[in-house]
Amino acid sequence: MGGDHARTTGNIVCIRNPFYIAIAEKLREVRGYDAIGGEVFAAGLVAYGMFLFLQWLGDWLWTKKTIEEMIGREINEEDYQLAVGTATKKLQSIIQRYGDANGVRRTPWYLAELVIEALTQKLFRISQSL
Repeated sequence: MGGDHARTTGNIVCIRNPFYIAIAEKLREVRGYDAIGGEVFAAGLVAYGMFLFLQWLGDWLWTKKTIEEMIGREINEEDYQLAVGTATKKLQSIIQRYGDANGVRRTPWYLAELVIEALTQKLFRISQSL
């Protein structure tokens, strides 16, 4: 594992990875005793699996329908796809210039806000031309 530090004590190998250390400390706090290696590893897998699930859930929640509800009107598919493309390009530019703000700018919610901004700008331009 890259970046891990291993130390051998007799027949036992101790991995000092910050992620596993945090898992072991939380298990100690919850259960009141030290966890052994397999328990720490299993808890780490569960935590990682939960992270992936929550990331998928966030992506799923920010659908076209959700954005339509947020702006209060229906959007045709062409305008929606155009707004997603515009928002994605803008997001890449923001991250390149200013960084990802510790991952905040890589969340689905951040992209959804940029999509809403792109749609609002288009709707404003249309209303100004009428």
